[in-house]
Amino acid sequence: GWDRREAHIKATSERGRLMLDVSSSRLTLEEERRGSSMWGSGRRGETRYEVSVPRGVRVVARSTSGDITVRGTGGPVEASSTSGDVAVTDATRRIEVSSISGDVTARTLRGSVDASSVSGDVELDDVEGDVRAETTSGDIVLAGVVSRDVEASTTSGEVTFTGDLANDGRYE
Repeated sequence: GWDRREAHIKATSERGRLMLDVSSSRLTLEEERRGSSMWGSGRRGETRYEVSVPRGVRVVARSTSGDITVRGTGGPVEASSTSGDVAVTDATRRIEVSSISGDVTARTLRGSVDASSVSGDVELDDVEGDVRAETTSGDIVLAGVVSRDVEASTTSGEVTFTGDLANDGRYE
């Protein structure tokens, strides 16, 4: 995020047409792929979005096949990828980060955090607030966590926690 009351967008696509929808409260970027069919994804190539928004606004980022990075928004973040890594830095209030097949990394978080991956590691660092971290096949690393409510689970992997424990806290 930045301190201007405006958004700045830089978007490129090698495989489809980019569509932008803007209202007073929402900015939506989407890619309409050329040559898509039920038999395949069509043309291959990279699509890249770089969006700067005012600090504190809510950011929702979704990807079917690609990595997501959200930095410096200072507001709520919801970031999810079906097949790709997800990284979030400097978010507040409600933070949701997830990937079906990829690693989830988040740092400098202040608020309620929900981080998950089905097949990948989950790493959270410098967190103040309630934490729920889950993966089916991967490790969970929680470092620098200050919380009275932490829930971490993995089916096939290890859980590592470093942080202060509150006497009245719940750590599972």
